[in-house]
Amino acid sequence: MHYLIAYDIAENRIRSRVAKLLEKRGRRLQYSVFYADLAERECQGLWQELQQLIENAERPLLLVAPLCSACYGRILMTGEPMEKERAYIVA
Repeated sequence: MHYLIAYDIAENRIRSRVAKLLEKRGRRLQYSVFYADLAERECQGLWQELQQLIENAERPLLLVAPLCSACYGRILMTGEPMEKERAYIVA
């Protein structure tokens, strides 16, 4: 399944750890927005890892939104993703 993942974390150390984990599992579209294609079990494992990383953050915001195939196919995007050589969402 396709997932859109976004976060807002003030603490540099925690934010960096979250970004590094997400870079291993998905593709960076913006500084704090990622796309990943994961099995449901993989997503649950990722969610648990992310929860552990942000547990000491003051006011973290973490969003993991599933995208069904129909929704994924209707994504509209303009501009260049940060990792344009690895990105494959194009509308």
